[in-house]
This record gives sequence, structure tokens and C-alpha cells, in this order.
Amino acid sequence: MVAKGRRYCVSLPGETHPNAKLTEADVRAIREAAAAGESNREIGLRYGVTGSNIYQVVTRKSWAHI
Repeated sequence: MVAKGRRYCVSLPGETHPNAKLTEADVRAIREAAAAGESNREIGLRYGVTGSNIYQVVTRKSWAHI
């Protein structure tokens, strides 16, 4: 499995994760927009993710390495 590259590793951080929808630049912009008072839902619609995902980014529960 590993030799053929079929191992799924959840621990890949940030953009290197195969399911990542955001970039590091997006994360920085999201945090700035949230600090400016924009709602999580509005930000999420702009980036194609849910407001819950935005909340996790803002509170550093995800993308904590940035």
C-alpha cells in the first residue's frame, strides 16, 4: 500500500493535504476579514467553504501552523 502511494495520511498540514480547499494566503485573508467584523458565513461563501470551517480557521482549530 505504501509503496504504491495509496496510504492516506491525515496529518499533512495546510495546502499539502489532498483535500485542502484553502491556501495559506486565503487563511491570512480570512483572519483579517474576520478581525474587520465580517461574518463567517459571508467569508465562507467567498471561499467556497462553510461558516463552520471559517470559525475553525479564525479560532486556530484548523490551520494552526499559520
